[in-house]
Amino acid sequence: SDKITAAWGLRIRAYQDLGKIDEAITQLESQIAKDPNAKNISAAASAIGRAIDVRAIESLKAKGPSPAIDAQFQRAVKYYLLGIAPQIDGREAMRVDAVEAIADRLFALGFQLNAVPETVTSFVDWNGKRKDTNTWTEAVRLYKTIVDLTPSYRTLIHLAQAQGFLGL
Repeated sequence: SDKITAAWGLRIRAYQDLGKIDEAITQLESQIAKDPNAKNISAAASAIGRAIDVRAIESLKAKGPSPAIDAQFQRAVKYYLLGIAPQIDGREAMRVDAVEAIADRLFALGFQLNAVPETVTSFVDWNGKRKDTNTWTEAVRLYKTIVDLTPSYRTLIHLAQAQGFLGL
C-alpha cells in the first residue's frame, strides 16, 4: 500500500504541476464507479483531497473568502474522508498519524467554513453562528477513533476543542 500511495502521490503532483487537477479527479471518479473497493482508491483520494485543499488555499489567498472556495474545501473534506475510510472501518491497518493529520485538517477547515475570525483562540471567545458543522463533527469522530490508540494529550485537547466549537 505504501508503493501505491507513493505512485498516486506522484501522479497527482504531476497533474498539479500541469494544472490539471480536474483530470485527476475525473480519473479517480471513474475508478470509483468501476470498483468502489479497489485498494488504490484510498491513496488516490487522499492525494486528490490534498491537491484540492492546496488549490483552495491558493484561491483564498488570491481572491479572499467566497462560497466557491468554501465549496472547494468541502470537496477536499469528501476526499480526505474517502482516503481514510478503509482505516476507520477496519479494512486496512490503522495509521494513527495519518488519521490524526486528517482530523487536524478537518478541525482547521471548520474555522474557515464557519467564518471563525483569526483572532479567536477558543470556543469560549467565539459566539458566531455555526454554518457548517460537518467538518467539526467528522474531526470529533476521527479523534474519538484514535484517542485510545495514542498516548498524545494533544489528541485529547483537539477533541475537546472540536466538541467545544460544536457546543457539545
